[in-house]
Amino acid sequence: MSNISIHILLVDDYPQSLEELKEKTASIKGIKIVDSLIDSRKVIPFLAQTPKVDIILLDVHMPYLTGVDVAYQVKALYPSTKVLFLTTTEDETNIDEALKAGVKGHILKSAPQEEFEKALSALKQNKSYFNGESV
Repeated sequence: MSNISIHILLVDDYPQSLEELKEKTASIKGIKIVDSLIDSRKVIPFLAQTPKVDIILLDVHMPYLTGVDVAYQVKALYPSTKVLFLTTTEDETNIDEALKAGVKGHILKSAPQEEFEKALSALKQNKSYFNGESV
């Protein structure tokens, strides 16, 4: 990835998952973690106060508002902010729902750092990233 700075927001209701995501993404060149949230209801208010979030790494299965719910809101209010869904399985239903909500990608939480780098790079280049491939 070039020196392009990508500002990301991490959203997952499990603190341990957030820590693992921080470890995987913080050392990727050109990535800046803006913040991390454990409550999906705080995403839209956070975006309203934070001028620069390029990509949200968002857990699909969240309490209160699901990842799909949040993705619809982001698409409506902040269309230039891209959403990359985080999942624990390759559930095709989640991918179908994600596409309807305007999500630009899907990645397994267990994916290696290199795959996170490829996914974030693809989204920054206005491409999508599903099943390990940029499209």
